[in-house]
Amino acid sequence: MNKIPSLLPLIQKVQAEIQKVANPETKIFIEKYMKGIETYRGVKYTQMKDVFKVLWANDIKNLSTELKKELAHALIQEEHSEDRYIGLLIFEKLPKEINLEDVNKFQNLFEKGHLRGWATTDLTSSRVFKNFVKGNPKNTDHIATWKDSDNIWLQRASCVSFVVLAKHGDKAPNFPGFLKGRIDTCEITINNPERFVQLGTGWLLREIGIADKRMLTDFISSNMEEFSREGLRYAIEKLDTEEQKSILDKHKEKSLKNKFSA
Repeated sequence: MNKIPSLLPLIQKVQAEIQKVANPETKIFIEKYMKGIETYRGVKYTQMKDVFKVLWANDIKNLSTELKKELAHALIQEEHSEDRYIGLLIFEKLPKEINLEDVNKFQNLFEKGHLRGWATTDLTSSRVFKNFVKGNPKNTDHIATWKDSDNIWLQRASCVSFVVLAKHGDKAPNFPGFLKGRIDTCEITINNPERFVQLGTGWLLREIGIADKRMLTDFISSNMEEFSREGLRYAIEKLDTEEQKSILDKHKEKSLKNKFSA
């Protein structure tokens, strides 16, 4: 995206304000923890919220919606994760203004590898995609198509975008058929053994189980062999201890059976 010239000074100010609180040791720690997937300035998320609060009040709040979005999209394409986070926080301030064009821009960035990693995926899902799908069957179906994507981060987003909403089941702010649609997504993503897709699937299933425990346990029973151990632990986290143990024992038994019959 070409940056609007009038926004360049503001982009530079945003970056300067972030850099003021950056810490070289924090940068090294975060990048090591993230295993080099993303580049950081070295600012903790709690500090980022304070930086954004001031920037929003003084420099961003009174911009037009169009300019806010242009600024957000420009920041999201910057090199450092903290810059992108400010862009996501801007979108979070515009929950009713997020449209298909915005989402398609994000999709393109994921597909081209400009956006990647579990942290960026989860932040984008919770700050942007969640608000895009909330109460909207058409938009929900659009995000759900990512379950078939070859991009693991879009596959993860097809689950994680609904984590906050799933506990409500088919009740408001959701709609009839919402949970069935999420199970349909999990039926696809559970077949991907990639770690972060498995964990995203397990995370969504855990929340589905809050709304409908039977739906969760039926899914686990039907797809036991496709779960990674870690993904399964995510899915059953809200069940009682005895149920968790029983399910994990069955998973271990099936895993051993498959290992020795291979």
